[in-house]
Amino acid sequence: MDCKIYVDTDLDICYSRRLLRDIVERGRDLEGIIKQWDDFVKPNSVRFVKPTMNSADVVIPRGSDNIIAIDMIIQHIRKQLHSKSVEHVQQLKKLGKAIKPIDKTKIHVLPKTNQLLGMKTILLNKDTSNDEFIFYFNRIATILIYASLELVQYTPLPPSGQPVISPTDDP
Repeated sequence: MDCKIYVDTDLDICYSRRLLRDIVERGRDLEGIIKQWDDFVKPNSVRFVKPTMNSADVVIPRGSDNIIAIDMIIQHIRKQLHSKSVEHVQQLKKLGKAIKPIDKTKIHVLPKTNQLLGMKTILLNKDTSNDEFIFYFNRIATILIYASLELVQYTPLPPSGQPVISPTDDP
């Protein structure tokens, strides 16, 4: 790690986010969340996480609400990654290895639908049975495969089932 970043967020904000996440996404009960927070999460955060701020190269105050600082860090990291990537490709070329860069314009993300969000909630729920987990995992995999197949270009075969060879094609 060339740069150590500490994102400083007030523990009360962390607590409220944890409550919402654990209740909504994980289906946990309020009493269990509060007990876990008071007995383990908060004391360990104060004891082990907070002191790491002293060794950080950059401290971002106000946590994830500090959009400007986070955006600046993201831009810096992107520049560094691009620079390292260029250097890496040059080293590979010296070794006689050529690589083809990823075309990021061809990356597709599934849209957030209520169906996918619901299945994600079920998969993240600690009380989900193995059978349910496998069922919903397979369902998401199926949706992903169908979405992938929509991106495949194909030419249907004529009724004979044999590809058509045009006069300009060389056999």
